[in-house]
Amino acid sequence: MAAAVSIDDNSCLPENVLELEGDDFYRFTKSMSGALLTEVLKIQDIDSVFIFLQTSDIFEIFQHDSTILRDLKSKIGFNSNDGTFQVKLGLKLQYEYLSKLLKSKSDQKYTKSSSLTSEKIDILIICTC
Repeated sequence: MAAAVSIDDNSCLPENVLELEGDDFYRFTKSMSGALLTEVLKIQDIDSVFIFLQTSDIFEIFQHDSTILRDLKSKIGFNSNDGTFQVKLGLKLQYEYLSKLLKSKSDQKYTKSSSLTSEKIDILIICTC
């Protein structure tokens, strides 16, 4: 039986993950979430963790009709009978998992740097007394 992995357990991520850009970022996303999700990111020039975390809905672009998106759109989802486009659940879940891992790593870095800053302030206060 496989061990359950916590969403907050970002230990599987490389230490420099927050600095990845371009081809390094795309190789990382492909290894974590597959080629299809990476294609979705590439077509929108989402080429870094910073941009990825600023994007609220990477699938929104597929609500529009475009010849450029047509082939990829047919791979990632389908049109329902009412005419709305539905992204395949598995792909959505891959995106959500990756997003939560990266956000957790980003929050962890921010918390760590904030605590280091407050430690420096405490040291300065102690030293000036």
